[in-house]
Formats: sequence, C-alpha cells, structure tokens
Amino acid sequence: MAYRFCSVCHDQHLQQSLSDSVTMQYPSTVMTRQPAHLTSTLKDVLGWVLESDKEVKAQTEKLKFLAWPAYGDVLACSDLLVHPGDNIGPPIRAHKIILATRSKILDTITPDSSQSITLPEMTNHEELESLLEFLYHGQLPEERFSKNIYSLTLAAQKYKIAYLEELCGRHLNLSNVDVLELADSRASKRLKMNALEYIAEHKSEVVSSNKFDTFAMKHPHLCLQILKDSLFKSGLDGRQ
Repeated sequence: MAYRFCSVCHDQHLQQSLSDSVTMQYPSTVMTRQPAHLTSTLKDVLGWVLESDKEVKAQTEKLKFLAWPAYGDVLACSDLLVHPGDNIGPPIRAHKIILATRSKILDTITPDSSQSITLPEMTNHEELESLLEFLYHGQLPEERFSKNIYSLTLAAQKYKIAYLEELCGRHLNLSNVDVLELADSRASKRLKMNALEYIAEHKSEVVSSNKFDTFAMKHPHLCLQILKDSLFKSGLDGRQ
C-alpha cells in the first residue's frame, strides 16, 4: 500500500530529512551554532559579570585600606583614659574622636581639657574593654557579647548608641528575671519597662522558672509591679 503526501507535507518531510542528515554528519557544528542575538546577549552578560567583579575587588581593596588596625594596635596614640565605674582594674586608653563620633553624649562628657573619664555602667575592666572594642569595630566575639550583655545594654541606652542597643535587644533574654533586677538596680527605666512588658505577656513561663522564688524573696516590690502590670494587661485583653 502506497502512502501519499500532499505538497506541503512532502516539503516539510523533505526538510526534516535533510536536517536530520546534516545533524548526523556534522553534529558538533549544528549543536554549537547559536543564533546571532543569543551570542550577543551572552557576551553582554559576560562583560557585565567581569565589570562587576572588578568593582567588587576595587571596593574590597578600598575597605582594606580604610579599615582600622587591631584594637590594641591603635591605642599607642590615644589621648584619653577611660575608667570603669567601680575602678576595678586599670583604665583603658582610647581616642576622644572615636567616642565622640559614636555617641553625642560621650562627646559632651569628653571635653578637650579632660584627659580621663569614668563610665559608671561599666563596673569592671572587662565590661569597659568590651564596650570600647565595640565602639571601635562595631562587633564583638559572640561569647564576650553574651557575657557582658547587661552592661552593654545599659551603656547603649544611656549614651544613645542606637546600633549597639539594637544588637543587645536581639540577644537579651527578657524572660530572665535577672534582667529586671539589673534594670531596677541601675535605674534603667527603658530596660525595666521592656522587661516588665515581656513578663506580663509571658507570666506563666517566668513565674514557673527556677529563679523566680529567690527573686520574689529578694525583690517583693518588683513582684508587686509584675502583679499590677499583669492584672492591668489582663483587664485590657478582656475589653478587646
């Protein structure tokens, strides 16, 4: 039985046969050939990638040039002695210009005529060193940050160091009643308010913690404040 093709189908069949024949004889030529517009686009993309890479390398070199040396290496030309609040440990050398640029409040307490200042929130040498290192480099090792989180929080709030306060807020465990105790003893209204608000919202979790009984015996006035805030919040929730 013979098959018949219309003229259109015959032409399409012939073109496909020729194409298959060329592909079999010259596979590499056919497979690697790209449309002109696609080749142009790939060249443009490659050029953009190479140019971006050059810009990144240039910016990296610039940052290396502008970067501060290690914290301890810049203290030789310092013009200020910073003392911890309780004078536990030696003072630390620093630069007035660094403290002034990091905090307007620190700028006001480091006049040109003064050669030393005391930061009462930093109760010992280690806390003070952690704060100054952060002011110089904008970061601290995780272990030191966590260890000195309370004093760093108080310093950030008092001296209005917004970036440090933001980082402390991420690390601070407000469910720990030690935070409330610290805020009360250091008269930090903002930290105390934040801790009370958190405890009022998570009172079951906080009151059932192992530390709360000891905390309640030492600070009955704070327990009364927690009770008042919890009742007030419950009343507001009941009205909604």
